[in-house]
Amino acid sequence: MDVIDVAGCYKLAVDAGAEAFCPPTHMDTGMGSIGTFAYIKDPDGNIVEMVEVKKLGFMPPKVVAPLLSGVLKLRSKF
Repeated sequence: MDVIDVAGCYKLAVDAGAEAFCPPTHMDTGMGSIGTFAYIKDPDGNIVEMVEVKKLGFMPPKVVAPLLSGVLKLRSKF
């Protein structure tokens, strides 16, 4: 799931009883994309991924989000 604060969400989930699986890790995924991810296990043992995007394709998310939003709105008209 996309989150705004991976470290905070991870801590909140673990404090609430989720099993720590992979602590927050900063990663350069290439092509200019940078983010932080973490994994927990829910009470049923399902692995849940949390992702915080810092930069997507050489552009920060606040620039990309409006562009993607426009594309999705346009696509939904067809």
